[in-house]
Amino acid sequence: MIKDIVELFYNLSKEHKLVRGFEYNSISKGQGTGDELHPLVFLETPIYIGNADTVSGSIPVTINFEVLITPQMLENWHIPQPSTEAGQNICHSIALNFVAKIRDMSLNDDYSYGVTSVASYSFMTLKDYYDNDCDGVRCTLVLNMRNDINYCDMDEHFDPNKEFDMGKLLPDIDTDNASGCADFSYKLPEIKL
Repeated sequence: MIKDIVELFYNLSKEHKLVRGFEYNSISKGQGTGDELHPLVFLETPIYIGNADTVSGSIPVTINFEVLITPQMLENWHIPQPSTEAGQNICHSIALNFVAKIRDMSLNDDYSYGVTSVASYSFMTLKDYYDNDCDGVRCTLVLNMRNDINYCDMDEHFDPNKEFDMGKLLPDIDTDNASGCADFSYKLPEIKL
């Protein structure tokens, strides 16, 4: 399921005519490094796989992704850089294209990525975001995805006779002649002022 989500966003980013880059990473490690191509689609980890019961056919999955742009990417000779609002508007349009494409795929019974429907989405604008001062939007997207739980092959994954080698997991600790174990006659150092 997670691989399907990453592949879905990678392929949407690759196919969209305006997007020049894609990244799947955590915000703290991957954003604002300075070597991205913009407009950039940044799919955040963690991906939240919501509550499901063991008999339902779908699971809600919450995904956060940003569409980011630096004003310099839209700059041209003798044309001033666009405003923050113009950059955010472009990013919002790209993100809406992603939501519409995913919805269209599910409505046309294209379940190649496991998405059965778009449940909801919301946006938050970003200004001077992260280390490279991008503008853009952050989209929180809730998708209903196929439940991948499989009851038919449980015996292939579990062996009731399996044992852990406890010696390898918890090796013996050598306490013979260990400093501090037998002699408690030490005292704190004297500090002279």
